[in-house]
Amino acid sequence: MISFKAAFRKEFELADLIKLAKLTAQLCEPEKFHLEYTIGIENYDILEKFFSSFEEVEEFLNLTPCDFDSLRIIEKSADHFVSFRQNSGRFSFFGRRKDTAAVETIVNSVGEQILYAYFHDNGDILLSRVCNYQSWKRQLGKVPNYVRYYDNPGYLGGERNKYTIDLETVPTHQHFIKTGDKLWFGACAMMYFSDLYYKYIPKEKWDQYTDCVENTVLKNGLRKITLYTDFADCENSANRDRQWQFRRQLDIDTVAHGFDRSRPVPEELLIPLQTGETFHMDWVSITDMMDALQISSGQTFGKEKLREIVTQLEGDKVILVKKGASSKLLKSQEDLQLLIDSYDARIVISDIL
Repeated sequence: MISFKAAFRKEFELADLIKLAKLTAQLCEPEKFHLEYTIGIENYDILEKFFSSFEEVEEFLNLTPCDFDSLRIIEKSADHFVSFRQNSGRFSFFGRRKDTAAVETIVNSVGEQILYAYFHDNGDILLSRVCNYQSWKRQLGKVPNYVRYYDNPGYLGGERNKYTIDLETVPTHQHFIKTGDKLWFGACAMMYFSDLYYKYIPKEKWDQYTDCVENTVLKNGLRKITLYTDFADCENSANRDRQWQFRRQLDIDTVAHGFDRSRPVPEELLIPLQTGETFHMDWVSITDMMDALQISSGQTFGKEKLREIVTQLEGDKVILVKKGASSKLLKSQEDLQLLIDSYDARIVISDIL
């Protein structure tokens, strides 16, 4: 199954998103629409409503004063959907389809407003965000030789969570920079990049990159790079090599790491602190929460887990997060936000709670 995701510039308004959702509905011919929305800024509960046509969605939004959270366009097969989300004044859409035709039509229609977009195998995308060793084994039957993994410092016995994956060794892993541009850096089968990327990687490097199926600047200014077209064959060694070559030739990771302010916690801080009770949490449980915040159908779960963590920090607890071979020490909501930024800087605690 193919996954796709795109993020838009700050100027992209809610009205533009609704128009884009309408265009997508015309292309996908869905059987129902799932709208999640909030009434009142202090209401933590996400309300939901189903519609049988986009005209019903439009009428509801016109008549009901509410905060738009997400709209999921569900096709006849439950595995095919497109979801639009409003987040921190920024908008994104993501979903799964067996082909890219409808999405490419969308990109061609609103490309000048897109910051970035990428298309890839859904299973590979999910694994590249998960450091749980057992998840890799369940998905692929074994952990590939090119992936490094370490003893899990939080291991308590048994087979579960015995090891943790080093995501930096996964060619599909992603980074988000923490500047105002909030750009994505990664390597997927097909990608679109706006001209804002030239601020971080010179245009000449992009122009000179040739180890791909396609490297084209479209009429709307987006650069389209296709590493390979057989999306499902992501474990093919030639396709993996192209992902790494793309990262290396454009210095993707060098640029992204330059914006990563996170550092391993010094060993002397790993003991219980005097300021409060130490609460231990593994990175997998944190990413489960953030995965849910990224996916419209799981937002309620994600918000509940996020509130639990924030409540612990406000209760004078210190949270020690085990992440690979290192740990992160959280003593405040600001520390938690920095940790979330390393996963997806568009998830802003103050906007969710």
